[in-house]
Amino acid sequence: MRGAAGDARPAWFEGLRYLTADEAPIPMVLKRTPEDFVVEEIPSITPGEAGEHLWIFVEKRLLSTPDLARRIGRAFGLTPKDIGWAGRKDARAVTRQWLSIRGGVPERLGEIEGEDLRVLRHARNERKLRVGALAGNRFELRLREIDAADRPRVERQLERLAGTGLPNYFGEQRFGFFGQTHELGRLLVQRRWRDYIHALVSPRHAVDSSAVTRLRDALASGERSAQRKLANLARELPRELDPLARQLARRPGDWKSAIRALERSTVRFHISALQARIFNRILALRLDSFDRPERGDLLQLHPSRSFFEVTAEEDLVSLRERAERFELSPTGPIPGWRSPLASEGPGEIERAVLAEEGLEAQIFHKVLPSLDVEGSRRSLRAPIGELRHSWEGADLSLSFLLPPGSYATVLVEELRKGI
Repeated sequence: MRGAAGDARPAWFEGLRYLTADEAPIPMVLKRTPEDFVVEEIPSITPGEAGEHLWIFVEKRLLSTPDLARRIGRAFGLTPKDIGWAGRKDARAVTRQWLSIRGGVPERLGEIEGEDLRVLRHARNERKLRVGALAGNRFELRLREIDAADRPRVERQLERLAGTGLPNYFGEQRFGFFGQTHELGRLLVQRRWRDYIHALVSPRHAVDSSAVTRLRDALASGERSAQRKLANLARELPRELDPLARQLARRPGDWKSAIRALERSTVRFHISALQARIFNRILALRLDSFDRPERGDLLQLHPSRSFFEVTAEEDLVSLRERAERFELSPTGPIPGWRSPLASEGPGEIERAVLAEEGLEAQIFHKVLPSLDVEGSRRSLRAPIGELRHSWEGADLSLSFLLPPGSYATVLVEELRKGI
């Protein structure tokens, strides 16, 4: 999703900065085919030999992780709580990842396979696969139609990013198809239930269809009688809006109960987009020192993800030398009611951004009875591991490793800068 007319930057990158801003954009073609973007999970745990949960390692094409989970649920008669995964993967790609199925039967796996999905192997485990159970992701990209004159600049920027680490921005996948999902998250944490529902079905956030237009018109009318008829429309709506229409038909005007009827993953995704937007803004302001510890920083130890503060007693020179070796990195907040903030200069930046956004820590507490946003910290940079590249005519093949939660699209965006 590109930005406004005259702005080459994608919508999700609005207001941010490139680390390589001193380099001109490099025109290229990304994702001409799904096979141009391949990602494979590197799990932090492996399944055992026995247990209630069937773990499956799949290869999928043009299929999102939530859509695959729904397919599994329909085939096995399971609820979303019965299916686990370590992370969402880009739908516009070829991806390989693990999922777990409570009570799954290997002999029935053929029921979920198709041209877009293959089950590569399976195993048993006593536990459900949980979000975050990742050591990282391996990417294989093909960037097409790069002018021969741009090759030196491509290689120079890749070398630079490998040396400093990649600015750990949340990428386009976190902000939805229109790049504005963080707006929905803001309405949720502000408890503006009615505004959230109207925004959710608006052209700014919902893909248009005749059914969505009729849902939108029923809500805009303000008439309870129009909402009571929404049950007849539910089956024609996108899956994420189906439960919303059904609940409003049961309880017209009860906006909060309609939101509670949505899939929990949908609501969490909207709030996570708001958290991502705030983190990205803070990172953009720290870009001149995102790889260099400062007094007051909360540093992450790689790869343990544990944190400690840079106090006056810490040897700053030693810490910066360790940062150059990628042993540790400064972090920024994923805001929540328990998320710690840095102190001194780094803390001033974090508090200023939160104040500009009109968000205090407690606003994230008990957004809904089943949704309590505690928050966390995230490294401001991502080490790029095992970076390799090769040229085939005008096409560049890239392979590399990134930590869990880091985005290959951010690396590509540093090169093409919206072109």
